[in-house]
Amino acid sequence: GGRVVDPDRKPVAGAFVEVAAEELLGGYRYYGAMPIETTDQQGEFLVGDVAPGLSTLLVEAAGFPQARLAGLDLAPGQDLLGVEVQLEPGANLAGRVLANDGAPVSGAEIYPNFGSGSSHNPPFASSDAEGRFRFSGLPVGRLALWASDDENLRRREVDLDLKPGDNSVEIRFK
Repeated sequence: GGRVVDPDRKPVAGAFVEVAAEELLGGYRYYGAMPIETTDQQGEFLVGDVAPGLSTLLVEAAGFPQARLAGLDLAPGQDLLGVEVQLEPGANLAGRVLANDGAPVSGAEIYPNFGSGSSHNPPFASSDAEGRFRFSGLPVGRLALWASDDENLRRREVDLDLKPGDNSVEIRFK
């Protein structure tokens, strides 16, 4: 067990905590394969039935990038106790999807790509009638943002360098 805290060391309630065997992290997440627990109001968690061997503790909470504590070597029957996971500040991204003529594109699907080997379960958004979309809790740093408008067979990729806090982008289909 342990505790999940935000960058100011305040407890994070409702975070999902999972202990996953290292071999399950080859770029894909298999939900349900390992126990997943939720933190209480004090940010505390207890994960039971953890398999022995090399494992990674994964924490996901709204508004924060996924946290990973890798290389936990658990002996048979060993409990994981006293772990504190401090979440990093995340990046928010607001944007618009536009056609080449500047008209908003409604219903475009936008996907952040965190790169190969990432176990992050990527979110997606759909643009509204004004072409607007929003993400919160993205990892800070470089990422590719993919947009597709399947109705008109258009796709676009934009490379971004996200900073902590608010970021913005305009995606224009050509």
